[in-house]
Amino acid sequence: MASVPEVPRRLRALVDSCFEESLYDAGLNVLDNLRTKDAKPAPQHIRQLLYLALHPPDIPTRNQYKKPIVRSKILSRNTSVDVPRPANPSQATIDRAMDLLFYLLSTNQASDLLNAIPSYDRTLRDDSMDSSGNSLGYHAARISSAKHCWEILSPGFAQSYGKDAIYNNTQLVAEHAWGVLEWLILAFEKEQSLCGKSPSLASQLPPCSTGPRTMMDIPLGIAFVAFDWFLDLRKLTIGGRLIALMISLTKETPPALSAERLASETARRLRAKSSQTVSAFLSALNEPSFEMALCCIYLSQYGQCTIMQSSSNTSVSKPREDTTISHNKKSNAYTIPSADTILAILRSDASIEELDDNGEDDEGSESILIISAEEQALKHAMMKVQLLKAISQLKLVDTDISWKKAFTNGQLRENVLLGMRYERVSDEARTAALCAALAHVDSFCKS
Repeated sequence: MASVPEVPRRLRALVDSCFEESLYDAGLNVLDNLRTKDAKPAPQHIRQLLYLALHPPDIPTRNQYKKPIVRSKILSRNTSVDVPRPANPSQATIDRAMDLLFYLLSTNQASDLLNAIPSYDRTLRDDSMDSSGNSLGYHAARISSAKHCWEILSPGFAQSYGKDAIYNNTQLVAEHAWGVLEWLILAFEKEQSLCGKSPSLASQLPPCSTGPRTMMDIPLGIAFVAFDWFLDLRKLTIGGRLIALMISLTKETPPALSAERLASETARRLRAKSSQTVSAFLSALNEPSFEMALCCIYLSQYGQCTIMQSSSNTSVSKPREDTTISHNKKSNAYTIPSADTILAILRSDASIEELDDNGEDDEGSESILIISAEEQALKHAMMKVQLLKAISQLKLVDTDISWKKAFTNGQLRENVLLGMRYERVSDEARTAALCAALAHVDSFCKS
């Protein structure tokens, strides 16, 4: 891929002049007019756009028109300077900055824009050393010192001033930051579609000394925050796209993210979620090999199944070469367990964690679950339905003789019927789950 030069310095200075005078709309117009596939915007301008887009809606106060001062030290000169806080942008300006970020993705290469965001794999230049006369540029330079892109989504990031400012990072995504998250996901997707993988996304996860990356708590947590809003279609879509990107990292060669860790961490988080969130999550999946691994881990770990006791045993038996399906030829990230193993999982009952009146489990420790026994059993049934769906999509009955035998002799159907006798689940929910499961079984002969 040919390298694209940055917008010439004299043109970048036009944008800087507007921002220095807090003429945000004028600066945004200049940036928009400079858009071209033959030149990429300066990284500091991308960070300034992100900083504007991350501003929450303006709430007028008595001190709105005062110019609070943040005292900062410019390290290169070892002198103290006073940098005023940037003027609060209007909602129209915030929206305009967000729109311009998306416009740039349609004009420029995603990788060129993503080079402006922080990551574990590279250190960004500290723009604050050159921005003492530009309050927006100075404070937007805080993005450069973040550890990763997820950090800038936290509430208050664009309202805390100075490079060492403290803000609320306990909530993963501020309500007004979903647009920036959506932009990041689109940028990762575009990079992946062009290059076959997204190095920029992988760089947002802590690296390991050897092998694929294994730490994914923040992006996985963000995805589940989205699925918790199971009535918000936009957030559900964002969560589904983020999960799909993470799954794609496990299928790279070599894998950028541990497939086993992703499946086991996802199963652990699903255990503590409501059935509505689990349903929203499962509906967003479109990777049957991952779905099978996830369901086998969940059902064995949180069910009364003695064959698979831990996530490390998800790959119980690898299919023979002549029975390997097309999905495994493309990627060996998720190995398919044997038919006997899955049949045992399908007929197993849920393992219910009982809580006392104080919300503690049988061992006296505080449980991660505040979920009823009926909910736990219902989720177990839902995971079985999803497992059967994955079996159908992977066409195992057509490609593996052991699966074909289990289907034709009725063993598969018998195990499904045995496994769907959840006494704790309401008759209506149990009947619905059973009908969905049997519908998938019946579809095997039509696949």
